[in-house]
Amino acid sequence: KVVLYTILALVAGVLLAIFNAALWYFRSVLYKLLFRDITVLIHEKTAVLDIAIHEDPDKKDLLTKVQENAMWHAPDFVQRMFFLIQNLLECLVAMVVFLQANIVAGALIFAAAIPRLIVELNYNHGLWLVETGVAETRRKFWHARWFLIDVHALTELKLFQKVPFFVKLIGNYLGKIRDEEVKVERKNLRQQLFALVTSEAVTIGVIIFFVSQVIEGKLAVGTLAFYLTSLGSFRLALAALAQNMGSQFRDGKFVRDMFKVFDLEPVIPQEKRSLRIAPAEIREIVFEDVWFRYAGTSKDVIKGISLRIPAGSTLALV
Repeated sequence: KVVLYTILALVAGVLLAIFNAALWYFRSVLYKLLFRDITVLIHEKTAVLDIAIHEDPDKKDLLTKVQENAMWHAPDFVQRMFFLIQNLLECLVAMVVFLQANIVAGALIFAAAIPRLIVELNYNHGLWLVETGVAETRRKFWHARWFLIDVHALTELKLFQKVPFFVKLIGNYLGKIRDEEVKVERKNLRQQLFALVTSEAVTIGVIIFFVSQVIEGKLAVGTLAFYLTSLGSFRLALAALAQNMGSQFRDGKFVRDMFKVFDLEPVIPQEKRSLRIAPAEIREIVFEDVWFRYAGTSKDVIKGISLRIPAGSTLALV
């Protein structure tokens, strides 16, 4: 029997290793496929949107947030489903063990994990709020950064000796983003410490209870060791479940933002998009009392412009 059990244990170990390897391969391939397809979809959608949508500050902030985050968070959202299922199964198995041992102790351990779950949800919601709140600042950062990495723009900055100004500019933008992120981290630290103290207090109480059962002869030492091992596994599974649920909550918000972008409708109707005018038919371009101001501002940057540009002529606007 010993030989048989040993062989069965070895076979089970090999099968488990093969299963884990296959699962890892499946998750990795799925992530890469989703990343590629989602990235293409996002850029395809943003590329066909009207320029008017890109020039709208609110919509541009949404586009920036999705372009920077959704292509990473959406595949994670799908892939994390596997980990959540695993965490739930581990928690269920451990819960069965403790509920059979002592229903009150099992309920207390589970209740002590709830503050950790709430903290994780609040933390990830805070991170999403930061990404939403600094979307405009981040958009300005990427625009300013472009002047320092594009060779033509950088050449012009060097000619006008404006490189230090743009370096300082991107530093200020990143500083604002950092300050908001640090606020979230500090708040999370305080909440995590509270949840940790609560969980540890309950765990210590449960351990003391089981030890007292051993001292009174109501519980075997081997059973105590089994409960302590199960307790450690249960706490790890609950912590992983809380963390994954919090991350899933945040990624779900980015996925929602992605679908908001997919739902954006073009400003110019399709029938006008198909309108084509041959250059020979254009006799002149006329501006009559044209005014313009940028969205979200109250200052007119073009005031009552009127001009006529006849076909075949050249006009310089300075």
